[in-house]
Amino acid sequence: MNQAYNESEACIIVNYLFRLSNMVNRMFNELKVKNVNRDVASQRLLVFNSARFVIKTALEILGVKPLLEM
Repeated sequence: MNQAYNESEACIIVNYLFRLSNMVNRMFNELKVKNVNRDVASQRLLVFNSARFVIKTALEILGVKPLLEM
C-alpha cells in the first residue's frame, strides 16, 4: 500500500490482489478443511478469512464494491 501511495499507482494494488487471489485459489483447491484435524482446519479457515478481508479492503480502496458471493 505504501509503495502504491508513494508512486500514485493503483496497478501495484491490483497486481498484489491478482497474486493473492491466485494463491488463495490454489490453496483452496489443494488443502482440505473438512475431515482434517480441528486445529489445522481452524488455521486454514483463518487464512481464508484473512485473505477475504484483505481483498475486500483493497477493493474498497480502489473504489470497487466487492461482491458478497458469486
